[in-house]
Amino acid sequence: MKNYLLLLIIIGSSSSIWGQDILSNRADVQRVTNKSVANSEITSILKKANTFSIKEVDSATIYFHKAMALAHTMKSNKQVAEVLLSKGLYYHNHYHYVEAIKHFEEVSLLLVELKDYSKLALVNIYIGSAYEYSYSEDKAFKSYLRALKNYRDIKDEIGIAKVYSRIGNVYYQKKNYTISVDYFNKALELYKKNQDKSGVAYSYSSIANSITDSGDYEKGLEFYSKSNEMFFTLKDDYGVAVNYNNIGDTYINLKQYDKALEYFQKSLTISKKIDNKDMLAVIYLNVANIKYKQNNFQEAISYANKSQKISIAIDDLAYQAENLSTLSKAYEKIKNYQKALKYKNQYIQAKEKMLSDNNDGKVLLFQQLVDHEKKLATINDLTIKNENTELKLQSKKRLSYFFIFIFSISIGFIAFLIVQQNSKKKAYKLLAAKSEQISVMNDEIQVQRDHLKDLNSAKDKFFKILAHDLKNPLSAIEGLTELMIEDDASLDETEKMLFLKSINESAHKASSILNELFIWAISQETILKTKSIVLFSLISDEIKLLEIQALHKKVSVIINVDTNISVDADENMLATVLRNLISNAIKYSNSHGEIAVTTKEENGFVEVTIKDDGIGMSQSEIKNIFTADFNKSKMGTANEEGHGLGLILCKEFIEKQGGKIWVQSIVDKGSEFKFTLPLSVQNEKQLV
Repeated sequence: MKNYLLLLIIIGSSSSIWGQDILSNRADVQRVTNKSVANSEITSILKKANTFSIKEVDSATIYFHKAMALAHTMKSNKQVAEVLLSKGLYYHNHYHYVEAIKHFEEVSLLLVELKDYSKLALVNIYIGSAYEYSYSEDKAFKSYLRALKNYRDIKDEIGIAKVYSRIGNVYYQKKNYTISVDYFNKALELYKKNQDKSGVAYSYSSIANSITDSGDYEKGLEFYSKSNEMFFTLKDDYGVAVNYNNIGDTYINLKQYDKALEYFQKSLTISKKIDNKDMLAVIYLNVANIKYKQNNFQEAISYANKSQKISIAIDDLAYQAENLSTLSKAYEKIKNYQKALKYKNQYIQAKEKMLSDNNDGKVLLFQQLVDHEKKLATINDLTIKNENTELKLQSKKRLSYFFIFIFSISIGFIAFLIVQQNSKKKAYKLLAAKSEQISVMNDEIQVQRDHLKDLNSAKDKFFKILAHDLKNPLSAIEGLTELMIEDDASLDETEKMLFLKSINESAHKASSILNELFIWAISQETILKTKSIVLFSLISDEIKLLEIQALHKKVSVIINVDTNISVDADENMLATVLRNLISNAIKYSNSHGEIAVTTKEENGFVEVTIKDDGIGMSQSEIKNIFTADFNKSKMGTANEEGHGLGLILCKEFIEKQGGKIWVQSIVDKGSEFKFTLPLSVQNEKQLV
């Protein structure tokens, strides 16, 4: 059961170090201000807010609002930052990571303005930690790299060590023990250099955990011993208790059960002293497992019941499941099959609940992160739209002034000619000619203005889509390459290859987006090359191109199209439309699904239908699916990614060729994409 405590000790080390920073910063705030009554009041309010559990979040929010109102009254950005940071920590410590990220990102902007780079680095570590526990490792890495840069800029070696410890933990969770040890060792050297005994002790423990999990038990025991020497000096009972438990766990792996019991007893004594319920539950559970291995089944039952009682009190389902498993096996050994079956059923229920809670939690976290990203994207889009609106207004004003100026000159010129026309017939004719010329010029200007307006609109759409959809793959490439540059020497060939594969996938996605945009851009200038096209042949050719994609998902594609039907269309545009719609049908179909391509003739048009029995769409998705402002593509049934440009192309290409496109869909039932094109003249003659 070491893995349960490993995360506790790593988080314990980080929390103790981060906690020291926050306390010291708050102490500084209290020392600096001798307007200190208000500062002390804010500190007191924040302490009260943090006493509430997450179930009492409404009560905590009231106190955070009080503190924020007081900070605004003081007109102190420093105090506003302090309140935001405290609120972010509240959500982080209660596992509400998306809410924590929102507040940390807000406070980071203030800290840049305040030039408080030390605390900014700390906030970047918090953001990285929140992303790490939200299963977004790429964003966690980027946040840790920002923190690393912050600490290097201010030459804070203890801060650099903290970041190395966090990165080491990421690799430990991925079971890449070699790289995790490298980063823990980097942190250890910096802690030693700066005589940070607490950092040294926790680094030794982290290294020991990685080494023992990799199978080198003897070497791991050496590092646990070094760690405990430091913890004894620091009088850190919790650190000593965790190490004793992990040493006991290591002796279990060495099958030295009496030695393991000796260390579990030491850990138990300290844990009782400090009244740490998590530790007591784990130790009793470990002892129960040893007693079971020694065939002392009654004692195994006794210790498992002790652990279970505490596990229920602290609401830890993982401990409960392990205890139920031990109880079931022990009762089975003493042939009490009724109780063995009872605890076996309870164990299965506990595991199923753990799996359900874990999956539900991941889905909720993912949805919250997606919503957060959407809000940020919306804010960016609104900012861009506001800037574009201002530019358009300025352009319209300048154009209006220009026309007023031209109009004024024209009026003056015409008035002059009217005065002179009675005496100069030739001048009158010249005036008529000039007037005609101005009229023609105005028409030309209007045509050019309309054309420029269309081009400008296309450009706006182009840059918006490009910036939106290239952001994720380019960010991934940037983060991974920065990590490879920063730590090239510590990466092995396997790790480099994994990074290179991720970079290649991101580059491929960016290339795909640019290719679709290139097709769209060419279509804006290209003249339609309409000809008679046999639908059956073109559909068959496009399905052959998508055959591998369909086979991979075991999806069958059925063509029910009259071989004699032809349409008047641009072949390249129609091929692009068919390829996008059939590819999307495969993408959103379930395994072993079926796709049908059918046609029917009506009123001089051919209606083509691509029908699937996949996941379908809601009415809100259907409403915006063909618009450029809604180009966020959701994941396919096999987690295929998209960029949402395909359907925009389909709509433009079909409408350019005199047809129309629409969709009918029901959630979980499937979708039908339909479009029409003019029936070929040859077909119409045959029908006559």
